[in-house]
Amino acid sequence: MDANIAQVMALTARESSTIDGQAGGTTLSNADYPSDSAVLASGLFDAQQTLDEKNVPENDRNAFFLPAQYYLLAQNTTVINQWYDGKGSISEGTILKIAGLPIVKTNSIPSTNVTDGPDAYKGDFSNTVGLVAHKGSTGTVKLMDLAAESEYDIRRQGTLMVAKYAVGHGILRPEAAVELAKA
Repeated sequence: MDANIAQVMALTARESSTIDGQAGGTTLSNADYPSDSAVLASGLFDAQQTLDEKNVPENDRNAFFLPAQYYLLAQNTTVINQWYDGKGSISEGTILKIAGLPIVKTNSIPSTNVTDGPDAYKGDFSNTVGLVAHKGSTGTVKLMDLAAESEYDIRRQGTLMVAKYAVGHGILRPEAAVELAKA
């Protein structure tokens, strides 16, 4: 579910406006995002500026990164320096905020070309480094919550377990999402 939401958030950032007269999503590109923490931190300021210019509410914005970029940022002493009111710790390996954005470490950021599964989640995410989004950028609807059933099968001398749920994700407000890409 988290991977599908992240894929849809990246697609949201690439989408044009869903309402006439409104702005679409944004992709900020820099080849140094994956390897240079100063450039990546600067990209977060650019993302915040972009969202501010599109009148996206300041609260409920988050930045999402793979562990490699999260720890790259955590090693940048400028963003956690107490003289600059930095939040985080090298000894703990944490970074809390940059540019007012809470930083979320996740393994769900897409990084490959997804060609299987529902069309709404397909795309080439091989250049995606991180995502910045307001909670209103992407929507989730749940028809049926997670349900599990089990039954002992004497023929197989084991228990058959089945889990199922019905959920979907889609684009709501493209202007509220920014993709940080390496190309």
